[in-house]
Amino acid sequence: MSGVESPGGRGIEDAAAGRRFAADALVSLVPGYAHDLNNVIGGVMGLVSALLTAPSLAPDVREDLEAVRDAVRRGRGLVARLAAVGGTAPDPPVALDPAETFREAAKPIRRSTRCVVAVTSVPGTPRARAPAAAAERIAAHVLARAEALAGPGGRIGVAVGPEEREGAEPGVLLALRAESTAGPVSLDSVLSPDLVREAEAVGGTARARGPVIEVVFAPDADR
Repeated sequence: MSGVESPGGRGIEDAAAGRRFAADALVSLVPGYAHDLNNVIGGVMGLVSALLTAPSLAPDVREDLEAVRDAVRRGRGLVARLAAVGGTAPDPPVALDPAETFREAAKPIRRSTRCVVAVTSVPGTPRARAPAAAAERIAAHVLARAEALAGPGGRIGVAVGPEEREGAEPGVLLALRAESTAGPVSLDSVLSPDLVREAEAVGGTARARGPVIEVVFAPDADR
């Protein structure tokens, strides 16, 4: 009797195997979807942060935007957990060109406003070592806030080069300036706590030096 298959046994085994296959497939797909969601969340956070800098924002609108910002922050935690499914790292560091990252982030600004964004890079500047999605979030965050200050007809300049301050750790420096049609604008509000945290999270720094916002990335050691 031990060798006799019970009625429906094969069907039960096939169904269980199908469920295991579906579960394995889902585990393999979730980290990729989480990475894409992370990019979307970074864009939303950048836009919301930029809108919150508007001085004439109505109190009820500001309250709604802050609620959106808080929801996005909670969403980041969920995405990080999803990215960890299957033991996948949420966003591993890679060698990247910060100038190219900022040029890509500037494309929506050029399409939506007449604000000019110029990104220049010093020849020989090393590549940076940072998670690509984090660098994209920082670029979108900085440019969106600078755009809000410069306005239509304004100009934003981003210069990329090696960190050369005496006594400073080696790094890749991004120096950002902005001016409206009336002249240079103060970028103090661009240096938000969110930007400082995001820069620190990738081993960099963000600081204000007079009319310039500086973001420093760690250089790629394998260059």
